[in-house]
Amino acid sequence: MADYNEIYNRMQFDIKYTAKELGVAGITMNAMANRGLVEKIAAKPNRYLKLKNKLPIIMEIAAQHSDIEYFTLFNRDEKMGMFCRIKNGCVVDYKDSPYDISKVCRMKIGRLEYKI
Repeated sequence: MADYNEIYNRMQFDIKYTAKELGVAGITMNAMANRGLVEKIAAKPNRYLKLKNKLPIIMEIAAQHSDIEYFTLFNRDEKMGMFCRIKNGCVVDYKDSPYDISKVCRMKIGRLEYKI
């Protein structure tokens, strides 16, 4: 299994890749999409676009507030946010399902709000 960081570093912004072009399995690319590292573009075969990695930013902010487990993430053009937390190095929603952080622009913890 390839390391996600290694694959991410091989990719360039604004270029669409297939899993085969990157030499990895499609399931690996799906896992990267779930972690907000790439955007999955539905096609035959699926293509993947490198995204700005927001996970380290979210994890750093969450670590500053270690006494609070849950936080709210807001996507662009959405007034309602999603109640989330960090679990096993991944952002999950209130049902513990992986949450797509690719379109997240704001994070709120308690009364504090951060722009991402």
